[in-house]
Amino acid sequence: MIPATRVLCPIDFSPPALRALRTAVGLAGLARAPLHVMTVLEDPYQYVGVSPPTEDELDHTRQALRDAVAAEAPAGAAWLPDLEVSVWTGAPQEGVLRAAVETAADLIVMGTHGRSGFGKWLFGSTTERVLRTPPCPVLAIGRGEQDLVTLAADGPHLALTHVLVATDFGKDSLRATALAQSLAADPGVELMVAHVMPRLSPLLTPADATIAVQYEAEANTAAETRLGETLAAMPQIHASSWLLHGSPHVELLALAERQHADLIVMGAVGRGSLHHSLTGLTTYRVISHAPCAVLVLPSTHQVESARLLSREYALGL
Repeated sequence: MIPATRVLCPIDFSPPALRALRTAVGLAGLARAPLHVMTVLEDPYQYVGVSPPTEDELDHTRQALRDAVAAEAPAGAAWLPDLEVSVWTGAPQEGVLRAAVETAADLIVMGTHGRSGFGKWLFGSTTERVLRTPPCPVLAIGRGEQDLVTLAADGPHLALTHVLVATDFGKDSLRATALAQSLAADPGVELMVAHVMPRLSPLLTPADATIAVQYEAEANTAAETRLGETLAAMPQIHASSWLLHGSPHVELLALAERQHADLIVMGAVGRGSLHHSLTGLTTYRVISHAPCAVLVLPSTHQVESARLLSREYALGL
């Protein structure tokens, strides 16, 4: 079970967001954790002559949030989590960040597409911006055909048989591996531990290529050793290791598709800790095109930054 003591689910009432809402309801039910559902109304002050929402309009939106949860819940279900709702104004990513920090959420469940209909590659989307400084783990629900959690009158059921975790052997990806291992402890769940090595550049000179080939061979051996050590540390888990070569997000997505992964677990940043070169070009691209849900774990630095940024948003800075 994905650990959570308070689940936050931002929605914009689009079909992808409602699919994420079903997952959030199920996960909160499984964890017996309260569920906070929120939405963000566009900042009215950026338009001349537009008034802020009235209290009646806010009440109507709050009721719409409750109705959305009720519509996703199976009839006669007695296991539904305690529900809280809130409506925020401003930029969506600011509202999500503030809501997560102020409600002490330890899991955000959100869709990768929204009402805009733009492709997932569009940087500046709410999901991508939230992933820059996530205050807690983010479970991104994409367009895969199978739901991670199914809802029934007798309770939610976690449909988890194949978990893929991406590792670069850094501190943050080791945390992702530990979490993936705990998920694979349930009977019938297979864990796939994957590491991707970049291919040699075709622009290398012959002299440089000779050195690079030797370095690549040594790096491959080191990676194989690390993967072996990782699996040896989890003898009770049904696990396999995968040493891949090529573009990280392409290889991870191909493996997830080929092995029918139900969930991908990965850190928000790699060892280089550069957001746009690692999160933007690896984690977010995996999220954007994954055939299944993706659980992203933030670094300690990101969590601290999120709390500071939330305080700045609250002060209007």
